[in-house]
Amino acid sequence: MVEGKKFYRSSGGYYYKKKANGDKVRISKEEYLKGKGISGYKKKSGSPKKKSGSPKKNKSRAGYSKDKCRSHLSDKIGTNMKDFEKGKWQSRKQALAVSYSQVNTTHPQCERYFPKPN
Repeated sequence: MVEGKKFYRSSGGYYYKKKANGDKVRISKEEYLKGKGISGYKKKSGSPKKKSGSPKKNKSRAGYSKDKCRSHLSDKIGTNMKDFEKGKWQSRKQALAVSYSQVNTTHPQCERYFPKPN
């Protein structure tokens, strides 16, 4: 902490104001910047405005067909069945369930073909 400064920032990223008696009080970033005389800072408030027009589609996600998702699943099942034989999974059913979950996690666009059971 440098003497003579009224406002300072700690190494942890918190902002403090030094009182006349030597005590310190934690303050907001806005108050810190105001006290430092830094202008032009605006706090973001509210929700972002929606853009008009149709939403853009991500072409890389749209290209997944059912065959490609089945291919990912069969590869993952093969890997997990080998792990089952090595003792990683307790049962074949567990290895199969984990395979579905892993494919849905790594390829979220395949979830429509392999939905989670309710």
